[in-house]
Amino acid sequence: MQCQDALELFSDYVSGDMDKALQAAFEAHLQQCPSCREGMQGFRQVWADLDRLPSVEPPPSLHERILAKLDEKPLQRQQPKLFGSWQLLWRPQVLAAAALVLIVLLAGLQFTPVRHAALGLPDRLFGWLHPVRKPMPIPQPTVVWQANKNGQGGYLEVQFQVPATESKDAALHFTIALVRLQPGLPASQGDRVVVQQGVAQAGTLYTARVQLAQQPDPAQFSLLFSAGWANDKTEKTQQLALPPLSNS
Repeated sequence: MQCQDALELFSDYVSGDMDKALQAAFEAHLQQCPSCREGMQGFRQVWADLDRLPSVEPPPSLHERILAKLDEKPLQRQQPKLFGSWQLLWRPQVLAAAALVLIVLLAGLQFTPVRHAALGLPDRLFGWLHPVRKPMPIPQPTVVWQANKNGQGGYLEVQFQVPATESKDAALHFTIALVRLQPGLPASQGDRVVVQQGVAQAGTLYTARVQLAQQPDPAQFSLLFSAGWANDKTEKTQQLALPPLSNS
């Protein structure tokens, strides 16, 4: 299940209108996705807060009073005004009602990605209130071969500049894999000979070293670099060019 599918099921899950198979898939996604799990908690809190609001019963005479007002003066057709009457907008009752609607709306959008279709919000308005975060950039590493001084083996030095982010705690999780190429298959389906994983902090120049008994032949091997941010759902895999074989 994708995150977008999970967001569409928030209200059904809280209200209990979900079959067991879909509920199991939804709960499995929540266990694996911290972002959706946090959004679900916020949605449940807003739902509970709305349930605690007291119900307001209109007075029994309200219906009769409305009909009586309608009978007092016939309706007059007027040309619609672009902005209406500004005096009406500044009445305390109108301002209080608008403030209440705005508080409920912003509370739902701030703590959880509430399904905007259920609220009837246009896409452009929802995008302004709850902007979509752009994927964070993935660095482009450089690879060099460093032979050991004793002439026995060496290491691949993979270096990359981790972009700076607004969050000081942002971390880039990466995997470096040396893959033996197979005829007719892409590098991603080759045999992984060496795999090294690590975490690099934002705004740092990171150097990873892959120790090897001998320099890998670019005709037989390839180097894959997979990286993704801890607070982002995007992961990118790059095929890095291995250095040509040295003469020594």
